[in-house]
Amino acid sequence: MQHNNSFSQEILEKFQQIDSKLYNLKYCLEMFINYIEDEADASLSIVCLGLIIKHYFNTTKEEFNKLEEELGVLI
Repeated sequence: MQHNNSFSQEILEKFQQIDSKLYNLKYCLEMFINYIEDEADASLSIVCLGLIIKHYFNTTKEEFNKLEEELGVLI
């Protein structure tokens, strides 16, 4: 069975949007780690970047949980 038959176009688009955000998050985290490794004393910058990444991740996770709930797969 193909996934196109299982999910509506709207659900597939939501999954694609979240997939894109998670992809971006992966590279934000890599940038964050590289930045920490390269800087000896950048505490304010690290805190700000960490807060931005945390907010981005939490928002994306909430969207994903809502999708799971809509599909009835959230336990």
